[in-house]
Amino acid sequence: MNKQPEKARSDTMRILFCTHDMDSGGSGRSLSILIRQLAPRHDISVLSLIPPNPAKGIGKLYEGLGVQVYVIPWGWLPVSYVACRVDAATQKSRCAQLRPYVPQIKELGKKFDAICFNGYPSSSLAALFPSAIPKFLIAREVVDSSSPELSTVAAFLRKHIRHAFAIGRVEGEQLAKWEIPHTIVYNSSPATPRFRELPPSPPILFGAFGQLIPGKGFDVLAQACLQAAPALRSSQSSVHIFGGTGNPALSPLENPIQDFIARNKLHDVLYMEGWTNSVEDSMADMHCIIRPDETGHPWGRDIIEAMSIGRPVLATGTEDLFIHEAENGWLVPPGNAQALAKAITALTRSAPLLGRMAKNAFAFAQEHFDPECNAKKIEAVITADTGTIAGPCAE
Repeated sequence: MNKQPEKARSDTMRILFCTHDMDSGGSGRSLSILIRQLAPRHDISVLSLIPPNPAKGIGKLYEGLGVQVYVIPWGWLPVSYVACRVDAATQKSRCAQLRPYVPQIKELGKKFDAICFNGYPSSSLAALFPSAIPKFLIAREVVDSSSPELSTVAAFLRKHIRHAFAIGRVEGEQLAKWEIPHTIVYNSSPATPRFRELPPSPPILFGAFGQLIPGKGFDVLAQACLQAAPALRSSQSSVHIFGGTGNPALSPLENPIQDFIARNKLHDVLYMEGWTNSVEDSMADMHCIIRPDETGHPWGRDIIEAMSIGRPVLATGTEDLFIHEAENGWLVPPGNAQALAKAITALTRSAPLLGRMAKNAFAFAQEHFDPECNAKKIEAVITADTGTIAGPCAE
């Protein structure tokens, strides 16, 4: 338990952020960016359903900010999410086994003025906290509409969530369908967007960032690299995958992709770079970022961080929320290795186009991904009952 620093402001709020995992994937990273903005003004605590990984830096970040961290295991809501299947019976059973934690959770909730759930999974705790404390949700996932208990979950959320923040249009449309008041606030870049010059070219370097798990599309990307290998070799270009933990349970695609590279002799065009805690610097070494996600949702954490330093993105999907075709990136159908290979091949010969798209990507990020402005939009809603003035970016 870390000791929190004293705050001088009389309008400081005590806010608990609940998250399923505080330091893995885009959800945990997005929460840490938000907390960096809010911690100087409010007493912030985090409750994680999964213990933090000491090898990653978010635990140390929170310690330095004076953020109290609690770890209490609990089950997720009994619905599935796009690219993330959840077995409802297993989750209910898990919650039943964890009933001994209920008194601890209830007592913890009494310490706060507001509770905010970082994604749907942790909102399963909502009923355990005092009903008088306002509760908020950051809708970071797209719920699978075929989930058998969806109507029950929607009613649960309507009952407990005062207001939600959707990270995009699709998430907002789901909240509207369930009649939950919401505001769209995009995820933010780690810092104020700043343009970083593209590396010299040729060659063209492509980077892909994420968890090496099914549904993220890295296996499709490997197939695309095999098909694009002649073009990559002829231009001395290459694709670099940043991700993996060395643990098959956490990164089940890591070893299969490494085997695929060896079997097809792709060592000169496809590189496994492992996990990086310096995402911005790794992205800055690339000319273009690839997001092969099989959900076809081109608005993830990797896209935001790439555009915020001026890197165009080759992504899967048709939704032009962030990526505008041939303006600041490129869109191809999800799960289609041939289409992805064709786009990679074309971009190996398109250094001037990549340069123009880089500047456009950065301009979009300046307008939409500023962490201070986006944090104040969330803060303005959470602090509304106290009369706190959140600042000009809250408009």
